[in-house]
Amino acid sequence: MYAGDLVVAAAVPSYSDAWRERYANSRYLEFLSVDDLQKRYVDLLDNVLAFRPDGTPHFDGLGTDTGWTRRIADVYAEVDLRSLAAAWLKTVEQTVLDRPYANVKKAMQAFGSRRFTPERAVIKYGRRDHMVDLLEQGRLRLTPASNYDDPSLNPAIRDAELEFCTYLPPGTQFRIELKPGSGVFEDIFRIAGLIKYTNRCENYYVFCTSATFDPRAFDDFGYDACVLIHDFEELIERIKVQPAPARSLSAGSTVYLDPYMPHRAAPSVELMKHIRYEYQMEWRIFWTDPLPTPPLQPYFMELGNLSSFCELITL
Repeated sequence: MYAGDLVVAAAVPSYSDAWRERYANSRYLEFLSVDDLQKRYVDLLDNVLAFRPDGTPHFDGLGTDTGWTRRIADVYAEVDLRSLAAAWLKTVEQTVLDRPYANVKKAMQAFGSRRFTPERAVIKYGRRDHMVDLLEQGRLRLTPASNYDDPSLNPAIRDAELEFCTYLPPGTQFRIELKPGSGVFEDIFRIAGLIKYTNRCENYYVFCTSATFDPRAFDDFGYDACVLIHDFEELIERIKVQPAPARSLSAGSTVYLDPYMPHRAAPSVELMKHIRYEYQMEWRIFWTDPLPTPPLQPYFMELGNLSSFCELITL
């Protein structure tokens, strides 16, 4: 019996003999420790975790063949190749399901039948007193990106926002395009050992929101309120007329990248995040080329009352 022959594993369409063989020919997880393999499995499960109306967590979405299930199938294949027991996978899955999701049902009820317009609405999660200030005064806290790399923050918030690391396994073939745009490449060399490549950027200011309402966010972030911003374009217009702590203003959806699957066309580091955070669907406003002399300090804006296009939701 394969280690992946569990209820959850069996639901993954791509988990088959053919897929295991395909993975074995390009075993990109081979160099992870068991602890790191477990962390990757948790990261992937977090992105397929969902909740029933009563707040019960489940992985039913694994029955749909998506990019997540294919990556999970690779974890199953790696587990098989290492001869780890089926109980290992089940234990990891259970740790995700057994987390305390105390506020999920309450959050669903609080959101109720409100309208959320994709690609136009965003949500800012936070403490109730801060969210009241955001709604009534338009008080925004612009945070230096470096502040998020803080051990005191919970794992759902903490991140090294000034860098993104990619891992190239032994045997990775490097190629060069002979003439830009020609599409003709020449192999240069194959690397002999694991290489860690890090993209970095200078410190910047950021205001983080989410492009979805996720009832899990209140438990993950430790917050008790949020502001539903029905029109992020209106928010940006109000921001543009305010004094800013930096020369350049940008906004957009975060791009989530797999550090073990290098991408040719990656965004700027300010919009790169590890796939472990993808379920958060972050949409951010950020300010680069800051005016203050580093180290940067939090900066506050007051846009005025936002209740014409925003509403407060509390637990």
